[in-house]
Amino acid sequence: MHSPTSHTLRTLSSSSLSGKEASVIVLGIIVAAAIFLRTFSSRKRSNYPYPPGPSGLLILGNALQVPLVSPWRKFIEWSSTYGDIIGLSILGRKVVVLNAFDDANDLLSFRGANYSDRPKMTLSADYGGWDFSLGMTRYGADFHLKRRFLNQSLNRGAIPKYHEFMTKHARSFADRVGNNPDQVQIYSRMHTAANILWMTYGYEVLDEDDKWAKMADEAVEALEATGTLGGHPIDVWPALGKLPFWLWGQKFVKQMEVMKTTTHDMVTIPYETVKEQMLAGTAVSSLTSHLILENTDYRGDIMHERTIASSAAIAYAAGADTSRSTLTTFFVAMLHYPRIQQRAHKFIDLLLKEQRLPVMEDREQLPYIEAMLKETHRWKPVLPAGIPHGSLKDDVYKGMAIPAGSMLITNLAAMLENPQDYPKPQEFRPERYVDIDGNKVTFKKDFRDPGDIAFGFGRRKCPGRYFADAALWITMATILALYEISPVIDEDGNPVLPDLEYTQGIIRHAKPFRCVMTFRSEKMQRVFDVQNPEI
Repeated sequence: MHSPTSHTLRTLSSSSLSGKEASVIVLGIIVAAAIFLRTFSSRKRSNYPYPPGPSGLLILGNALQVPLVSPWRKFIEWSSTYGDIIGLSILGRKVVVLNAFDDANDLLSFRGANYSDRPKMTLSADYGGWDFSLGMTRYGADFHLKRRFLNQSLNRGAIPKYHEFMTKHARSFADRVGNNPDQVQIYSRMHTAANILWMTYGYEVLDEDDKWAKMADEAVEALEATGTLGGHPIDVWPALGKLPFWLWGQKFVKQMEVMKTTTHDMVTIPYETVKEQMLAGTAVSSLTSHLILENTDYRGDIMHERTIASSAAIAYAAGADTSRSTLTTFFVAMLHYPRIQQRAHKFIDLLLKEQRLPVMEDREQLPYIEAMLKETHRWKPVLPAGIPHGSLKDDVYKGMAIPAGSMLITNLAAMLENPQDYPKPQEFRPERYVDIDGNKVTFKKDFRDPGDIAFGFGRRKCPGRYFADAALWITMATILALYEISPVIDEDGNPVLPDLEYTQGIIRHAKPFRCVMTFRSEKMQRVFDVQNPEI
């Protein structure tokens, strides 16, 4: 007796269909069967209901209802019907959407032992080379070792040793963007890459066409081209990855080839370069050189070599593109909210008195700039849907069942636009966080810090958050001390403002825009020239 599947295969092989057409049909049958088995074989009876959500289709579940572009907006829309916790099923996988901070914090932080896993991202991790990434590493020994390596160089106490080069890079960026403001987004990319590549490898970025910066950009772009992380059928049913990739189309084959090559280069080339420099005695102190020294035994063998190379690549891949997005959002905000820019100028001038440029030691004395940084993180979140967590064991929360192996999506956009925490959330308002009494600025005692959301939750919280904040703060303060940022005026005399709708990908970016950078005074221009003669 033959199974229905074997009968179908025999029928297809004897038909007039081409080999490719038959293979596509077979693929569809296999996918459907795999999802059906996953959906029904894994069902367990529970005394508690699954979180409420929209009804889906047999086998596909809610897959066709979740938009590929800006899914967080649909999640916000659904929350008005189903509540802050939404239960979905996508191709047989249980997906729980968390729209509220308290729920995300309860589960991912206070119950972090159960919710610090990642859903298996087979496509990008196993076939695309992204298994090095901390963001895709499953919870366990490898995760903890990578996290420890990164924390050694990126914990709060380690950041002051980077202040000098952060300040130098901020001034170089100010010079470049001041001379050519039309290239603000290109220079933002170069600037954030320069900070991270120097910290990670002791490598100096000298121009916008830098080969190492481009190499990492290409790897990230290739990752984004495959779509939502964890959303491909191969991620849901890894056995499908054993089938020929051309079954998914030639474009898919090309994307996977590019991703694997660029990712391999990003991880190995900088690491091997630093290792060669150390042997030659020319290496600059960096995260990579420090980890190599710390893990070299008495015979000269380097332990955990793959993890060291991975940790360094994680720092760049995870940090450069996100920081670039945040920095360009700062410029967008200044163009749309000139009153806030003027207020920032006032508080900077009260401290610096047009006699010097800001330094990192000024940070505590410029709380309004700190509030602007917090609002920049909140206003246009870089990762609006976060990076999904995974549950290790069955759990019950607020009377609802969360099965083991569920994917938990933290809808950061919903949390950062919550009008209870942030009234009029579409507006850029640093005053949310501070009280202003004349020339005195003090932080309010009770507010939801956007950094507690934007950088993730629990044991998966971004390890580079202190580095990113310090680099962004000195860059913003330097720009504000020197320049007035204003919009380009069109031929009819109207200001041309940036589009507030951002590009939609894993990481959001502002669409191309232009601005005008004008020195605020001749005195500040002289101060800049005197304090930075080498620029």
